[in-house]
Amino acid sequence: MKRIGILYDKDSKKTFLLPREVKALTEKGITVNIASGAGNCINVSDSAYISAGANICQQWQTVIANSDILLKTNAFSKSELKLMKKKIAITMVNYLANVEMLYYMLENQVTGLEWAALADRSNYVLFGQLEETKVPLIMNYLQHAISKGLSKSKKDLVVYPKDPSILILNATFAGVALAEKAAALGWKVTIADNDAKYLASLKKTKTLKDIECVDAGYETINYKFKTQNIFVNTVIDPLDLTKTRITKEMAKSMPKGSLLIDAACENGYAFQFVKKFADKQPKWNKFEKSFYLAHECLTDLVGQQASEIISNKSLKYLLNVVEQGTDNAVIWKITNCQDGKVVNAAINAKLRLY
Repeated sequence: MKRIGILYDKDSKKTFLLPREVKALTEKGITVNIASGAGNCINVSDSAYISAGANICQQWQTVIANSDILLKTNAFSKSELKLMKKKIAITMVNYLANVEMLYYMLENQVTGLEWAALADRSNYVLFGQLEETKVPLIMNYLQHAISKGLSKSKKDLVVYPKDPSILILNATFAGVALAEKAAALGWKVTIADNDAKYLASLKKTKTLKDIECVDAGYETINYKFKTQNIFVNTVIDPLDLTKTRITKEMAKSMPKGSLLIDAACENGYAFQFVKKFADKQPKWNKFEKSFYLAHECLTDLVGQQASEIISNKSLKYLLNVVEQGTDNAVIWKITNCQDGKVVNAAINAKLRLY
């Protein structure tokens, strides 16, 4: 099992392996097959991968046929999984957000490994590092908007309030880091989350002792939108929207000149009413009296940083899989399905499969 394949992922803003890690794998006698264009999202050329010892394949079918382990940052397609029977599929996607994909993997006896699902409060240890890379960008954007306004042209200029009040949905990695920076600037900060115990623990920290913590139920969020002039969604899992969706009516209820930012992971959207713009979203677009910044803009800007983290962390992980298979203790913890059965107890319990 010494053949690794990386599929082209047109919907991703990051890549699984950079040339440096590819070279480390090929120097150990491991074959690395890469779909042409897989590094385009972060300006890594096919020739850079070739120089690292990889084979560039023009067809994704060729990558699968010549690999035992397949990598993709987002979800595999049904067409891809069908050709991967009894092979190993590694993705960063949360399988519980893609239940149909999980069932299809079981049907095709694909061994599924969820690369990022390591144990912590949100089961996304490595995603935490990726999400936090967005925070400086968000803060720079907010500070620029507050001090100089934001516009496409002078007639569209909106000057933001001098007294910022920020509502952050979800108290995880980016949310907490953003709250700390906003609080340090003297902003009024509110974090909404349904984990009351975790929110209480945040209030005990020196940097967040003055923030307001509220539950993330629909009624609370709906009320808060009427008084806050900045809203940032930092939800990681699209199924973990803490029982609420941000509606068009909520956005309309915000004070004039408010700013909405969707800083969710690539597969999560809080703003369902603007999801149709996802593929063509400019840096910002005017939505009546508010502005909306899509998370794609952020992931475009941090794609290189994210890929550095992913690639670096993946090297040791992949060597474990190549050398020991999926039965060793380290890998077994994050194996979701194998031999046509779900082996992850948490998923079994949540989906009640057995």
